[in-house]
Amino acid sequence: MRLWALAVCAGVLAPLSGCDTIYGVGSYAELKTMPNIICIDRTLRHLPGIEVIHFEQPYGSSGPIWNYKTKAGEALLQIEQTAQAITYRNGDETMGHQVPVSEMQAIEPNLNAVNSAVFAACHLQAKTPLSWQHTT
Repeated sequence: MRLWALAVCAGVLAPLSGCDTIYGVGSYAELKTMPNIICIDRTLRHLPGIEVIHFEQPYGSSGPIWNYKTKAGEALLQIEQTAQAITYRNGDETMGHQVPVSEMQAIEPNLNAVNSAVFAACHLQAKTPLSWQHTT
């Protein structure tokens, strides 16, 4: 649930007001083209150890959001399309309170597995290299 609150704040409230610091681990890449959303959804739903909890592409949003669960915790995958860029984000992040380093270390292999599967199966083409951010 904390990831959903993060997505709402990042997508809706952030332009209107300031938000707390975002903590956790996440991977980011700018994409060359908008990926096939059905392919990403199918890939996530068929990955061993991944349970998709929620998928939404809210009206007026900048792109689809998947909230999924792994044995190590929950994560959020989002494709955001703006006039300037198409961004791929995948991570275990929260606002306002720190994520324990042990939680970040436990979920990072799962995030890597999702990234590898989605990029390969859906032929995502990165405009910028996939980069990682760890905020404790």
